[in-house]
Amino acid sequence: MLVVVLVLAAVTPLTAKRPRAQYWLLVADTVVLAALAVAMTVYVGAEDDYRHDGRSRWAVYDAEWVTAVAVVTAVGAAVLALLALRRRPLIWATPLAAFIAAGVNVAALAEMTN
Repeated sequence: MLVVVLVLAAVTPLTAKRPRAQYWLLVADTVVLAALAVAMTVYVGAEDDYRHDGRSRWAVYDAEWVTAVAVVTAVGAAVLALLALRRRPLIWATPLAAFIAAGVNVAALAEMTN
C-alpha cells in the first residue's frame, strides 16, 4: 500500500494539463491515504504475531507516539488531497504530504518490528 501511495503522489502533479485525470488521481490519493490510516490502525490493534499472548502491538511495543503520528499524517495527507479537489494550488503540496505520511508509516512499522 505504501508503494501505491508513493506512485499516486508522484504522478498527480504531472496531470496538470488534464483536469479530469487530475481529479480522479486526487480521489484515488484520498482513498489510498485514508486506507493507509485505517490499515495502520487495524495493524496496531491486532494481536502481536510474535508473542501470541493476546496483547496488541500497541500494548507490546513502545511505538505509541510514532504510530499516532503515522495515522495523523496519513489522515492529514488524505484531507489535503481532498481539499486539492477544490483548490488546485494545493495539488503541489499533496505529493509532499503523501511522501511524509508514507515515511512516517514506514518508521512506525520499523519501530514495531524491533
